[in-house]
Amino acid sequence: YVAKGEKPPMEFTYGEFDIDFFGVLLDRAWGHYLEAGEEMMDDAANCSENATTSSPWRNKTFCDIGSGAGRLVLAAAALHPGWKLCRGIEILPNLHEMSTSILNGCRLDADDQRRRLEILDNDDKVNDDEKTHLQLAPVEFTCGSFTDPYEYLGDIDCAFVFSSCMKPDLLQQLSQAIGRQCKVGTIVITTEFPLFLKDTIDPLEEDASMPHGQYEIQLLEKIDGWCWLMGGQSTAYIHRVCKSLGEEYAGPRERPRPSLEEEAYRLVKAIESGELTDTDAFVRSVRNDMIFHGLPR
Repeated sequence: YVAKGEKPPMEFTYGEFDIDFFGVLLDRAWGHYLEAGEEMMDDAANCSENATTSSPWRNKTFCDIGSGAGRLVLAAAALHPGWKLCRGIEILPNLHEMSTSILNGCRLDADDQRRRLEILDNDDKVNDDEKTHLQLAPVEFTCGSFTDPYEYLGDIDCAFVFSSCMKPDLLQQLSQAIGRQCKVGTIVITTEFPLFLKDTIDPLEEDASMPHGQYEIQLLEKIDGWCWLMGGQSTAYIHRVCKSLGEEYAGPRERPRPSLEEEAYRLVKAIESGELTDTDAFVRSVRNDMIFHGLPR
């Protein structure tokens, strides 16, 4: 957008959310997760295992949808090292690359890992300088978009979305993506705007096997807190998925490969609509794809 002299869409606005407020929201979300009781658990054993506040979010999966440079993903992994996985999904390649670079800087090499284990085993024999490494839950970053129905969201137990700059149509797409894939009981935190609580997901024209139908999300709590990015007070909304198509989705799913005839038809339609007549945009897209897939310069 900058190269073309255009103003980027508001939904691509990147900013940092306040860590303290984020920590409060994770704690509140955990309370709501527990309150669901047996309705949220697959079986009685799971229920008894998770019905404790001694280790919040243990063996659960967190996802920051629109994770930017990965700050909140790393914060979640440090605040609750017991997560099964903390992951982030980011649509902008440069920010995604930044997050993976930062993550690589957090990893310990073999010698550091060995020393870390020694510190844990001999806690009373080491000085404070040697205890500076934070324990992190496993972290993973993906470059993708929730608007892509093949971007897997079905493993999430708790999601955070900085939705303050999202327009209603994009917020509706987010709600539908959650309703299509996320399992019943999934907790979703949004900022400034709540999700669309009820809607019908239309069939996908190019993939008849993609689940479609109705979903339902419950708004549990509205919380005001400090966020310097918003210039002061920010409002967060905590939701729970009550009805979804998650079992039908049964992902991750592979995108069906179109036939040569279908591919040619789409190309002709794109040319006729003007989408493929901007040579600069086309070359830029090809170059970005080449960089993304690691082709040599």
